[in-house]
Amino acid sequence: MFLRDRQSEIRRLLDSIGVEAHLDFGIARRDVFVQTDFFPSVLIRLAGSLGLGIELSQYPVSNEPGIELAEVSE
Repeated sequence: MFLRDRQSEIRRLLDSIGVEAHLDFGIARRDVFVQTDFFPSVLIRLAGSLGLGIELSQYPVSNEPGIELAEVSE
């Protein structure tokens, strides 16, 4: 796992520049009644121990051919 393998470098970087950081996971917005997405506890623990927040960004997706994401509006 990226975070586990690079813990010391991430911690040193964040400490040296004194900023808050977060992990942003971009996912497709699905056409469902309730959308749930899961983060494993090992990721949450490790991110928290490094002082990293977790963010989930949902993006619209079109199944129509020729429609670019920038053209989709809701």
